[in-house]
Amino acid sequence: MAAPNRYDLGRVNVYSLASTIATALVDDPNWVVAYSTVIPKPFNSTNRGSMTFKNKADPTLYFMLNINTQSNHFIQAGFYEAEGGNIIADIGRDYINSYNNAVTPLITSGTGDFYYKQLTVFTTSNFVYINGETDGTPTVYPLRLYMGRLMSYENEDPLVAKDFVGLFTHFPAGYNGSDYTAYDYSSKNVGQGFVKKSRNGTKNVVYNFCTSSQLVSPAVGGKFFISPFYVYENAEGVRGEFWDMYVVCFKDGSAYPDGSVLSVGNDRYYVFHVVDQLAPQSYNITAPGSNNQIYGRWYFFDTSFLRVGADKPQRALLFKI
Repeated sequence: MAAPNRYDLGRVNVYSLASTIATALVDDPNWVVAYSTVIPKPFNSTNRGSMTFKNKADPTLYFMLNINTQSNHFIQAGFYEAEGGNIIADIGRDYINSYNNAVTPLITSGTGDFYYKQLTVFTTSNFVYINGETDGTPTVYPLRLYMGRLMSYENEDPLVAKDFVGLFTHFPAGYNGSDYTAYDYSSKNVGQGFVKKSRNGTKNVVYNFCTSSQLVSPAVGGKFFISPFYVYENAEGVRGEFWDMYVVCFKDGSAYPDGSVLSVGNDRYYVFHVVDQLAPQSYNITAPGSNNQIYGRWYFFDTSFLRVGADKPQRALLFKI
C-alpha cells in the first residue's frame, strides 16, 4: 500500500475551513472534493460552506461536512448524496433523538472567527482524516475527524459490509443529559460517532469507539504497542476498527519523526505526530439553534495528555502502508 496523501494547510480560520480544504483537495487521486454555498437542509443558520467527498472508485462512499454558526461553530454532516442539487445533513435529520446531539461543536460557545494553527488532511482510497491543532485557546476543541470505511472483524454479507462506514469526531455524539458526575468521574469517557447502517439495516446509528494510547513504545525487548480505534455497539460488541489507522505513543518522538516510516515486523506505518493539548473542561456546550445546553467531553484518544515526566513521550497516528 502507498503512503496516504497528506495536505499540510497551515493556519486556517474557521470561517474559511470548508473552502480551504475543498480547494486543497481538488486534485486528490481518491476523492472528488467540492465546495458548496448551498444551505444544507434541514438546518438553516449562518452557513460557512460545505464540503462534499465522493470516492472515485465507489461513488456510494460519500460524505458531506457543513460548517455552520449559531450560538457556536459546529459541523453538521451527511452520509447520503441528495438529488436535485440539495445538500442534506441527514445524520442530524435522521437521528432518532435530538438534532443537537448529532452535530460536532468546534468551540464551547461564541460565534467569532478563530483559527487552527495547523490543519492537516490525510486521504486514502478508504478514508479521509482531518486534524486541526489549536493555538491553545481554552474554549476551542482540537479538531479530530475520521470519515470512511470501517474494517469488520467478521466476514459480513457484501450488502451489509458496504454500509459499514463511519464518521467519528472529537466530540461524542448522542450525549445530552445533566448527569454531571458521569463526566467528572469518566463513566462517559468514550467516543461516540455514527455508522451509516447497522447490521440490521438501521440508518445513522450511534456507535462507540475507543483506543489505548498511553503505553509508551518501544518497551523492554523492543515491543511496540500499537492500538486500533475499536468501533463497537453495546448489543453487538466490538464490530471492527478504523481502516488502517492506528495510534502509538513513542517514548522518544525524535527517534520516529513526523513523516517517517515505522517498520514493525512485516508491517510498515506512516508516522504523524499529534499535539497533546488540554481540551475545554466544560461539558456544557451551547446547542445550535437554541439556548439549551448539550453535554459531553472531548474524546478521541483515551486521554488529552500523556502521563509525563522529564522525558515527555510523543503521541502519534500511524497509517498503514
